[in-house]
Amino acid sequence: MSDSERRAGPRLKTLITTEVTTPARAPNDETQLSATCLDLSATGMVFTLKRALKPGSPVIATLELPGGSLNAYATVLRCEPTKRAGRWKIAVKFDDLFADDRQRIAEFVAVESGKRLD
Repeated sequence: MSDSERRAGPRLKTLITTEVTTPARAPNDETQLSATCLDLSATGMVFTLKRALKPGSPVIATLELPGGSLNAYATVLRCEPTKRAGRWKIAVKFDDLFADDRQRIAEFVAVESGKRLD
């Protein structure tokens, strides 16, 4: 993996259930899937899913954070099979998050990371 694919900034190793939506290719074709977030930062995340997603594909990740849910539009960077059959590890980068949404994620990561250091 190249340095350009790695996320800069603080990251949180976690197990958060989230929803991932693959945008519709045709009317009424949108798919919402349950995923498990493994790693979260203000610039992207890694999650597992029961199906593969093609690198370059757009997705919408719905994160449940303090203060309410946040929809983060993202692009798939890579997709690799996990050791667990039928699961895929998918890395995405967030696309053009509003500054306040990026801040909410960064604050969540900082607070949760701080709790683990106590």
